[in-house]
Amino acid sequence: MRRLRCLSPFKHSGHLLVVPAVLGVYGLMHPWLWVLALVLTVRLAFFDWRLAAAVIVVVSLGVWRFHAPNVLPKGTKHEGEVLFVQGERAFPRMGVATEGVRLLVFHEEAAKFVPGDRAVVYGDAVEAEFSGFFDDFDYQRHLRGEGIHGVVYADAIDKVEGEFSLYSLRGSVFTYVQRNFGESRKYVEAFVLAERGSFDEATIASISQAGLMHLFAVSGLHVSLLALAVYKAMRLLTKNPLVLEVAVACFLAAFLFLTGFSPSVLRASFLAVFLLANKRFGWGFSPVDALSYLALFLLAFSPFSAFHAGYQLSFSVSFSILLSRRYLSKRNPVAQSFAVSLIAFLTSLPVVLSMQYGVNLLTVFFNVLYVWFFVAVFLPATYILFLLPFLEPLFLALSGVFEASLDWLDRFEGFRVSLYIPRGLWTLAYFVLLYGFLVRLTTGKEWLQSFFVLGLFVMVVAFSAYLAPYQEVTMFAVHGDAFLVRDAHHRCNILIDAGESDRRESLANALSRMNIRHLDYVFITHKHYDHYGGYESVANRFPIGHTVTNRDIASYEGREIACGELKFILFPLEHPHAGENDRSLVIRMAIGGETYLFTGDIETPREQTLLELGRSLEADVLKVPHHGSLTSSTLPFLEAVSASDAMVSAHWNSRFNHPHPSVMERYEALGIDLHRIDEEGSVRFRYLFHRRFKKTAFE
Repeated sequence: MRRLRCLSPFKHSGHLLVVPAVLGVYGLMHPWLWVLALVLTVRLAFFDWRLAAAVIVVVSLGVWRFHAPNVLPKGTKHEGEVLFVQGERAFPRMGVATEGVRLLVFHEEAAKFVPGDRAVVYGDAVEAEFSGFFDDFDYQRHLRGEGIHGVVYADAIDKVEGEFSLYSLRGSVFTYVQRNFGESRKYVEAFVLAERGSFDEATIASISQAGLMHLFAVSGLHVSLLALAVYKAMRLLTKNPLVLEVAVACFLAAFLFLTGFSPSVLRASFLAVFLLANKRFGWGFSPVDALSYLALFLLAFSPFSAFHAGYQLSFSVSFSILLSRRYLSKRNPVAQSFAVSLIAFLTSLPVVLSMQYGVNLLTVFFNVLYVWFFVAVFLPATYILFLLPFLEPLFLALSGVFEASLDWLDRFEGFRVSLYIPRGLWTLAYFVLLYGFLVRLTTGKEWLQSFFVLGLFVMVVAFSAYLAPYQEVTMFAVHGDAFLVRDAHHRCNILIDAGESDRRESLANALSRMNIRHLDYVFITHKHYDHYGGYESVANRFPIGHTVTNRDIASYEGREIACGELKFILFPLEHPHAGENDRSLVIRMAIGGETYLFTGDIETPREQTLLELGRSLEADVLKVPHHGSLTSSTLPFLEAVSASDAMVSAHWNSRFNHPHPSVMERYEALGIDLHRIDEEGSVRFRYLFHRRFKKTAFE
């Protein structure tokens, strides 16, 4: 009893603890949040010093764990057990546990393995690469949140015989699924084994666009349904509450193992066990307390979970629904379903937008329909199919209805709104307003006004580009060239080159994060893939006024063109150069009171003819020709430009080892400040009141 009295300050205080703790851990990304976390912690100390001490302990443990060295296995040969397989992706991959760490292994033959196999992987283990884009998805932290320590781009992988282990049992279940199921296998693996690796990327994208991905992430909904089924089944055998609770707890432990200790299943299972124990032993903690302390535990011992979308979505949505339970309890089942869907939609909005850069406004209605369909029909049918494989023809008919409905949802693409809520202060402000709305919704006081303010805030964010009073130039960390020039108040947006394409559509996503609505001009300086490869993904997402290449500049070259407050001129091709690089567009542009010279990939012959033409080349900022290669940036050309700054678009993984050191030394000898992708990531110059402010992605 004494120990329980010691815990009394923590009862009904979980929601007070979790906010400063989360802010403290997120302060690892946004240091200014530490100030807010400290203020809230001091405030907690006035209630009870033990609450403040708990926050300090959680944050301290989280920071210590966050900064613990990530030691990867050395050598080029790694042997271990296969944890999961994602074989239907564009780049097949699998997880391997070896030498006390987990590695994500990319190889085209990954699909030949099943969890529980023992594999030998040949290749170097490295940390996942940073993207180098502003406010981009942090793949490294995402993997650490899933317990993955490093990546291997394998030269070869072999299957070897291994000793029996618990993973072998899980592998046997996967083998059972592969042998007994055809087209339905992907659903069985998704809902029974928490593995979506058998879904192709097009289907995953379609499910995501409809806002239904949460139904395919095995979590609270699925665990609750299964636990309820086990409880009801055991009730047929015994009415003893203790036996029933132990049976449910044992089932959850087995399901955890079956799903490979998936983070979402781990959260849902621990929460269920805590609530059972809370009720059994009369601890007196509320559901909000249980959720809070589970969130705090994960923050303390697995701080990278805080950067994982699954952690953010599951806890934030659960908290919001629990905060609104008084309002929800007074509604009929239909109204309650729509209210829960709306609350979940609003709570998950910043996280969803960070992954999809848009949302379908009908998602609230879709979710109501699909949640009922999944709970009442699809999930039970999947679990029954797992036990009775001969029912697969019936299940395929049911899954066919679901897939046809996804095609039907695609017709509502017109209700999709492009939007991104920037991380940091914007996201914090959104959640403060959302919290105010939920509180007023629960109390019934002026909740409509609060909802209006929240909607107005989202509108301001969506059209923030129109409110921006500054001009700016951004050099994106693509392979190749990609520069965006923006006029104030969204009057003009000019994209110069589009870099190489990549499967993540990094450039298009970067533009979406800036809430760009249109591009007035896109200049493709020349026909090399590292300058035009990303154009298609950009054109599919944004309306473009004019696309100009070096093949169709007759109506543009040699005259000054105004776009908003921006003015630029395309230099004529002075000589019919044979090389494609020397046929690059050369653009001189006035931005923020300074002059820029964009040079594409011109080399020595083109630099010479530009000098011979006698046209003024002077500029304040020079885009370094041809990524700083030895074939360009001649001394006479640099002296004619007489720039004070130079932007070097050479990626740190350049296949051609750009930029060349001797060329960079030439710039430094002239006293030119270098701004390099390979050292700083994306670089942004922002102009306000004719003053330049610099920001880099690696700051």
